[in-house]
Amino acid sequence: MTTILNPGLTTFIAAKNATPQAPTALLPRETFNDFLQGLGPVKLLLVHAPAGYGKTTTVAERIEALELKSAWYRLEASDNDPTRFGSYLANALNLATEGGCQHTLQTLKDTGFESLEALVTGVLAELVPGDEPLFVVLDDYHLITNQEIHDAIRFLLRHLPANLHLVLVSRTLPPIGVAQLRMQGLLVEITSRDLAFGADEAQAYLENRLPFELSRESIERAVRRVEAGSQHCSC
Repeated sequence: MTTILNPGLTTFIAAKNATPQAPTALLPRETFNDFLQGLGPVKLLLVHAPAGYGKTTTVAERIEALELKSAWYRLEASDNDPTRFGSYLANALNLATEGGCQHTLQTLKDTGFESLEALVTGVLAELVPGDEPLFVVLDDYHLITNQEIHDAIRFLLRHLPANLHLVLVSRTLPPIGVAQLRMQGLLVEITSRDLAFGADEAQAYLENRLPFELSRESIERAVRRVEAGSQHCSC
């Protein structure tokens, strides 16, 4: 069943479209630079891992460190409403492009849209293609269970401008045609195995936080245990 997006004024909570602030003294994850630079035809960067792996923190820290342009949408269960989802998605892009989706937001306020796909169409038509990459981050996407929203994301991915890359941060694989995107070479994945510290990163992290020194052997043993748990989680 298609939901009609009725006209009306949306009051936006600024924090939902704000880039998360990285904790102080965070260990730089420079190994992820290649995931964000030179993506070429890749349309979707999928960051999926169980809770506690630092998915959001890693993405936010690297985007800030590399000075990449981004639009953020921090999702909650209430964002399963298509009107709310479409409004915040358009607002995120409008903020990132300095008013590039103003007409879509005005239309939503004045007349509404016949469907979420129609709103996404309006956003795509209004965005001006450019050379600078823009990362559209949907954080906590595992909270989305509405098939109408999943279908709209599929539609968005099929018609993304070349300079836009969608980043989904999720605890689970989203039902948006991941296998097809993977086969077409349009998907890059960051999993729990990638997010887990290697021995060098773990040593640097612990040296900055512990008042005593751990042996390299102890650190490597701990890393192997984490890797074993990561493999179990991804099975």
